[in-house]
Amino acid sequence: MIATQLKNSIYCAIDMGTSSIKTVIAQKNSSQDWNVLGFGIHPSEGIKKGCIINLEKTIQSVRYSIEEAELKAGTKAQTFVTNVAGPYFESMNTRGVIPIRHTQVLPEDIEEVINVAKNIPLSDDQKILHAIPQYYAIDHHRQIRDPLHMPGIRLEVEMHLVTASVHAMRTKLQVLSHFGIQANYVVLDSIAAACSRVLNDEKELGVAVLDIGAGTSKMSIFHQNILISSKVIPIGGDHITADLALAFRTPVAAAEVLKMRHGGVHTTAIQNNFYLLNIPTLGANKPQQIMRSDVLDVITPRMEEIFELFLEDVEQKNISPFISSGIVLTGGVVQLEHIAALAQKVFQVPVRVGRASCSSKSYELLASPLCATVMGLLEWAYINNQQTTAQKKTINIMWTQLRNWLTG
Repeated sequence: MIATQLKNSIYCAIDMGTSSIKTVIAQKNSSQDWNVLGFGIHPSEGIKKGCIINLEKTIQSVRYSIEEAELKAGTKAQTFVTNVAGPYFESMNTRGVIPIRHTQVLPEDIEEVINVAKNIPLSDDQKILHAIPQYYAIDHHRQIRDPLHMPGIRLEVEMHLVTASVHAMRTKLQVLSHFGIQANYVVLDSIAAACSRVLNDEKELGVAVLDIGAGTSKMSIFHQNILISSKVIPIGGDHITADLALAFRTPVAAAEVLKMRHGGVHTTAIQNNFYLLNIPTLGANKPQQIMRSDVLDVITPRMEEIFELFLEDVEQKNISPFISSGIVLTGGVVQLEHIAALAQKVFQVPVRVGRASCSSKSYELLASPLCATVMGLLEWAYINNQQTTAQKKTINIMWTQLRNWLTG
């Protein structure tokens, strides 16, 4: 009966991004696909680089998105999940060790060793968002996935921790509480994107998910189905827009249109990029003419910078061998022309854009890279909603903990 209730639960994912607020209300069907009941999207106001800078404007944008989704769905959700973004996140690998007090590993031993691994010094503004076990070890036997009921003397765990800004989290939860919403799950963007756009075989062999949003870019790396690294940098699509506005002395709104309609990057392939574009000029009534190749001249270096910063992080951590199956690109920016080819040139591994199939023409946008995070949030909530209570403690922050963040 409980399993049936979980299966039939209605989920609501709210992606509060820098450029847009996306809300999806959906339910799993018998074939384990998502039946989208309602979808709402509204331009984001009050958020910059993934962080809320104007509470009232953010609440207004979220209201429009939620109301649109609920109107189409005609129903309320039981489980809510949202994302976190912005530059105020850190990740690290830690280790915990305890003696096994009985003849075999019990659930309380697993909980204790995880708590030991999580017991690290943090600044006052940082708290643990994700605590994900990578491997366990019992005595001299390593890389154990599930140590429960195994005999031994000494239990170890290797953990990947993602910490978040307490202020950023409290502010986001305050927005949701304005609508009477209690978030059951809060997930880092790139981890959520991996849930909807990455194959299990890719995560087993080793894959990087690179999510390039408007305000920030995030990379999560998986190997043997385990998250082994995550990284956030405060550079995204808005920086490309600003580069174009500055380079051509054109209004920011015009630069955004230029990016979306004619944006792309240079490749070694022969391309016809030498056609003229008319764009407005600041302080002038007459439009100016530029070549499309001029637009690519501005965008390409910025995209190379983003890719090279993540490549540097991968090389510093010595985890290049763990992305052998390649990179999956998600986020609105990766819809730029030839973006995958440039990423492949920088990383020297296969690269693909994370798109999904969509059975409903009404919601085709949800299959695009732009909606990888919001659809991944649904998947994360569904998967973790079916875990046992002990498993939930190892990989989630539940509402009781989130409420403490909100109330201080």
